Amino acid sequence: MNILFVNYGDFTSNSLNHIGGFANALSAKGHACIVAVPSGKDTLSSVVGPAFTAALYNELLENPALFPDARAADVIHAWTPREFVRKFVISYQRAAGRSARLLVHLEDNEEHLISSFSGNAIGELRTMGFGALDAVVSDRLPHPVRHRTFLRLADVVTVIVDRLREFVPPGIPCELLQPGVDAEYLAGVKADPALRKELGLSGSERLIVFTGSNTFANEPDMLELYRAVALLNTRGSPTRLLRTGISRPEFQASLTAELKAHVTDLGFIAKARLPKLLAAADVLVQPGRPGPFNDYRLPSKLPEFLASGRPVVLPPTNIALLLRDGVDALFLKSGSPEDIADCCERLFRDPTLAQSLGKAGAAFARKHFDLAANSDRLLKIYESALAKPARASWDHLRATAGSDLTAAARDLTEALGTVKGHPELVALAADLADIVGAEDARAANAVAAQDKVRLRLEESVRHLELQRDLTNQHAQNLAEKIELQERHIKLQKKLSAKHIQNLEARINDIERISRSLSERAANDAARAAKAAAESALEHSKLVARILEMDAELVAREKRLKAIIQSRSYKLTAPLRDIERLFKAGAPEEKIAPASPAPTKAAETAASSPPGPDAAPASYHYTFNVDHPLTWSTASNKLLILGWCYENSGAPIRGIRALFAGETFEGVYGSKRLDVLASTGMKQAEYSGIKIDVRTHLGDHPLVVEVLHDDGWHPLFQKMVHVGKPGDPTELSEYEKWCR
Repeated sequence: MNILFVNYGDFTSNSLNHIGGFANALSAKGHACIVAVPSGKDTLSSVVGPAFTAALYNELLENPALFPDARAADVIHAWTPREFVRKFVISYQRAAGRSARLLVHLEDNEEHLISSFSGNAIGELRTMGFGALDAVVSDRLPHPVRHRTFLRLADVVTVIVDRLREFVPPGIPCELLQPGVDAEYLAGVKADPALRKELGLSGSERLIVFTGSNTFANEPDMLELYRAVALLNTRGSPTRLLRTGISRPEFQASLTAELKAHVTDLGFIAKARLPKLLAAADVLVQPGRPGPFNDYRLPSKLPEFLASGRPVVLPPTNIALLLRDGVDALFLKSGSPEDIADCCERLFRDPTLAQSLGKAGAAFARKHFDLAANSDRLLKIYESALAKPARASWDHLRATAGSDLTAAARDLTEALGTVKGHPELVALAADLADIVGAEDARAANAVAAQDKVRLRLEESVRHLELQRDLTNQHAQNLAEKIELQERHIKLQKKLSAKHIQNLEARINDIERISRSLSERAANDAARAAKAAAESALEHSKLVARILEMDAELVAREKRLKAIIQSRSYKLTAPLRDIERLFKAGAPEEKIAPASPAPTKAAETAASSPPGPDAAPASYHYTFNVDHPLTWSTASNKLLILGWCYENSGAPIRGIRALFAGETFEGVYGSKRLDVLASTGMKQAEYSGIKIDVRTHLGDHPLVVEVLHDDGWHPLFQKMVHVGKPGDPTELSEYEKWCR
């Protein structure tokens, strides 16, 4: 079966909650379903897992046989009799060349909507001429007269609540069609504490959720809900209203700062995100009160509210007529802000009642809003309509290019033809039918051409606006990128000039330090000579020690010559000299050891292997940290580079860092020829260390340990400050010196 659903708006409209579910369910049964919209085909992304085909009105009028089997629709289900929909259906039936069965769905008191929008009573609107009507009504609403003649063309009228049967013309079959909720859509979704944190809710703050757009028709009810939330907070019950959907700018402009203070408006969001929001709610509220608007509708969000298992507060009308107050849901008495606040506070105080209402509401939804069952019922309605002959009015409309007015005049003529004794009425009706048909055909052709052009222009404008927005965004991105590059170039120039100044100052300091070191060396030599003369008794021991040191120096000199003669060493020698001289003149930051600091003599002395009954081995280390230069950082990662070795040559098996309750294994044993060259210790050749530490905000002690055969031993410890990006950081000694 080829089924064409005709919606009055794009895929973000509230009615798509119902149309999308039925179209997906019927597509899963093997039927071909197309959902037609006047514009905004790109909004299909807002529908969860569409299994149907999306099409624009214009696309279907150009190619009525857009279905997979290259045939036109068998059934047209027009969602409301609004002007957009009425004009398209008549044009499609004419373009298709064959008569599809027509069903029209009623979900609102359309006459009340027209009156509210125009500010005129329905009786007044019906007496206006078409020209005057065009000035006060919109194609997005039903026509005061034509929507009734359109309903008379229907093979079946479906209604969302029984009260809408009042608007179905006599003699037209009418069926109740309740919406469906996909059981998998809400299955297994539970309240997520992380979502409350993401929404910025405090621990004691209650959450009311409202998912749905607002229009001129329901804005008075929405205003009552906003006032109720403000009242709850005034009473001392911290409450936040979380809402989604599209709001008219006029409504937003009417809200005071007090009314918006406790509201989080997420705007229109993907339907797939709604289940988590519903599960997080303490209460789901549908504001309103009985009357000509609420009595004849079923808000599209209510089936999902009830199916979510959360307690629901709603007015005692429409679907509430099938619910039990205090059992399946909680009914409002007046719909005032005080009434809404009282019901919410009652549920806040009584979690048992809230849980009971949620379970009973979910059971009601499973019974009345089962998508599979309601889709099967809809399919039977379609099959019943197809079993009957098509209306002859459609053939007449195709032959005369008329519309529903022509069909109504023709039906009147045929009805009077069955009345005997009044041939003049039959003749008059026939004349009127001919006149209406001729005028209607002429007007319909003109309007159809205008609508076709208008729809194309509207769609073109949408695309042009989208292209304009994308172009503007791209231009803005390019401008920001160019500005960033210019700032980067200026910064590089500034840093280069500063670097040159620093190098010049550093060279001057190195020369000064060199002279100071030469003088110090001369003074030290003089003091050493004097000490040698005064220490005659130790002379023999010193001579022996000097001879021993000479031998050691000769061996070291041989090793150094091999390194010095290498090409890499020669290339880096100037930089190494500058660094050595600078470090010698600048004060160094001392790294506190984890255990009591050994004396210099103890630090360099070799440890003897312990005997069988000796105390645990005591290790002494020589080490240096090359990076970081400072122990204050704003990064989420701290890289430690350097070298260390045990003075007596005890093998080091590994290295690790302890930071903020976590342990980070490092790498020990990378080759360090520079350390070997400067110390001459054999164990220094493979003494390099590297540790990656994940940081956390705040001040934390850092402890670095090395592993020997008998276990882990502390190497050094340091207090590390981790700040936020942008916080001032501690300057290194070199940076302090440069400044």
